[in-house]
Amino acid sequence: MLNILKSEFLKLKKDTMFYTGTIISVFVPILIIIKDKFLSMPPDEITAWISNCCLIDFLILSALSGFIITNLVQKEYQSGALTNILTSAVSRTSFVFVKLAAWFLWYVAILIYIEIVTILGSNILYPTQFNVEFAKLIVAMFTKFGLLNFVTLTPLLWITLLQRKLFYPSILVTLGFTGILLGGFNISMEMMIPASIIPWTAVSLVSVYQVENPYFIIGIISIILTGIFGVFLALRAIHEQDQ
Repeated sequence: MLNILKSEFLKLKKDTMFYTGTIISVFVPILIIIKDKFLSMPPDEITAWISNCCLIDFLILSALSGFIITNLVQKEYQSGALTNILTSAVSRTSFVFVKLAAWFLWYVAILIYIEIVTILGSNILYPTQFNVEFAKLIVAMFTKFGLLNFVTLTPLLWITLLQRKLFYPSILVTLGFTGILLGGFNISMEMMIPASIIPWTAVSLVSVYQVENPYFIIGIISIILTGIFGVFLALRAIHEQDQ
């Protein structure tokens, strides 16, 4: 499986869409800092600025993440490489987990980068409010949000396997997931229960607003189940496919 993963990263070196998605992900956090430093007035409180960064960064990351996994799988169908996998002794399960691992490693690398840039931006824009403890808070919140968000995106792998050579279905689903994620940043008390049940809105409730029980437990269960079903359905889809 490690050899397949190495081969996957070699393929990415020649992947234009992969580089495009990565470059956009890298520049967005920097542009936020430049805008608030030179073009507009940032919020008075550092916490408000961090919330804005979290919203913008993860909406962009979620959308681009859908493009990345779609491209990772679709190119295998277009090149005919997946036909060889389906007819060879290569494990179909390994194929799914390698795609998942490559996607996850890219996602985590971008997540770490976003955290570093956000910490630097906080220090630049709010030198009097920034301290080490606040930097730890950024890392904790962004890491929790990012990882939980990735779990809720795993059904995209299943969609990409179902659509085969098509491109738009998974992109439309990605935009749908991202839109629901956006809704999670503006939840009223009356909507707490449905928001904690829906995994994409539960991400915000659990990681940003840090709601108490029973909403926290419901949200965590919803997110974990989404991840499990996403991987299960992806494995089922690849095993049911013929040439």
